Amino acid sequence: MALKYLFAIVCLSSWFTSFSQNPEEWQTLNFESPEDYKNNEDKILECANFVLTGPAEPTDPARKSAMGALSKWMSGTPDYSFVIDESISKLMEKNEAVLSIYMAAMTKYTLENKDKKITPADLKLNAFEQLLNYSEVPGNKVPMTRDLKKAIEAKRKGKLKEYLKI
Repeated sequence: MALKYLFAIVCLSSWFTSFSQNPEEWQTLNFESPEDYKNNEDKILECANFVLTGPAEPTDPARKSAMGALSKWMSGTPDYSFVIDESISKLMEKNEAVLSIYMAAMTKYTLENKDKKITPADLKLNAFEQLLNYSEVPGNKVPMTRDLKKAIEAKRKGKLKEYLKI
């Protein structure tokens, strides 16, 4: 009887492992040519989703690996442009997790909407919404600062555009 349970546990853990992300692979992504950026978009989206689905643990090696790949891709992709302006800097004060979440949200929105013409205002608004939604979940461990609370309140009242001055 115990052998059945052991077998079931081994099968389940193997199944879950086969669907997990591979942080080691993210570290080895190369971006030497424009084709490399295009060819790795699926892996970059995987990184963004990983950052946006787990708690904001800055010391997590897998999270660091995902953010390293995201940073390289965002700074070099010839197909997309990302602007990080002063509106995010207010939320970053004493809150280092915010920038990584915002970058992941920008990337996710961009890659999931490749068929649309995305304006900088659209990208900013949607990335902020994702950032604020993520921040509201207590399990994501984003420290609540006064400015972050103000932004969340603006979102709840439907005034995020005004808050962001878009």
